[in-house]
Amino acid sequence: MKAFLTTAFSIALAGAAPFGAALAQDFPSKPVTIVVGVPPGGSTDLVARATAEKMSKLLGTQVVVDNRPGVNAAIATRQVARAPADGYTLFYNAVNMATNLVAMKDPGYKWSEFESVGGVAYAPYVMFVNTTSSKAKTLKEFIDYGKSNPGKLTFASLGPGSSPGIVAERFNSLSGIGYRDIPYKGGAPAMTDLVGGTVDVYYPLANAAAALADRPNMTIFAVTGAKRSEVLPNVPTFAELGYPQMGDLLYGGMWIAAATPKPILDKLRKALADTVKDPEFVATLKKAGMAPYEDDHAKFFAIMREIEVITREDYKKFKLEPQ
Repeated sequence: MKAFLTTAFSIALAGAAPFGAALAQDFPSKPVTIVVGVPPGGSTDLVARATAEKMSKLLGTQVVVDNRPGVNAAIATRQVARAPADGYTLFYNAVNMATNLVAMKDPGYKWSEFESVGGVAYAPYVMFVNTTSSKAKTLKEFIDYGKSNPGKLTFASLGPGSSPGIVAERFNSLSGIGYRDIPYKGGAPAMTDLVGGTVDVYYPLANAAAALADRPNMTIFAVTGAKRSEVLPNVPTFAELGYPQMGDLLYGGMWIAAATPKPILDKLRKALADTVKDPEFVATLKKAGMAPYEDDHAKFFAIMREIEVITREDYKKFKLEPQ
């Protein structure tokens, strides 16, 4: 009986290989959708659209972006986890895919439901500040104002567990600035309210801050990571200002349902890898203050899992509770 089952299983595998190859040969025969968990206009949406444009040419079919904002991209994440595993629904997302697993009591998905297609880009965050209320000219003055006026300063996040929120909480823990969280559904509305003076601080990417830094009362105090941003070469790192623990980076990458046939997954991985190496695409990333992700899909998945572990440690340290 055991020998029969083994033989049957081998025959099944032998039949599956050419079937999978046939699927890949016919793929794609219709448009591919990239789901994005934020509204149009932010950095994540910008990179997703640039990726879609390049992959359209490589795959020989239209690749479209479908914005499904809400709940720190958890709604979009769940949608892709439950989509048909046929290669036609992809998910472009940043690190909140990992942080939601910590920040939410029931995120509605788990790692085993996904395969990594690959990393796309990474970038540091910047501390972008509206100084209308604080009148601060330096980071130290801003911190001193926050300490002297507990709870008066506010920071914009993208909800519990969002990467800008985690960065803000880390700096709060290190500096004692004492600002409060105001959650938003996306980076674009957060930036609008920051410039308008509704909130005092947001941690976007360099290009978004640079585009608005000349507005009245707007300033950029510091950048995360180990080195200065090429977009903002005159802005010091947090490490230069005495906060070396502020090393956070935003990673963005592509995901797909775990049951997607390997030949199709391999085809998508190649198209994405070729996109990330394309000089025109790299130039687009650099204009956005980002760098291309150069390691493979397995390393990218490992980084996301590591971010989940770090976030769990952060939640304990910052005494935050899952929502």
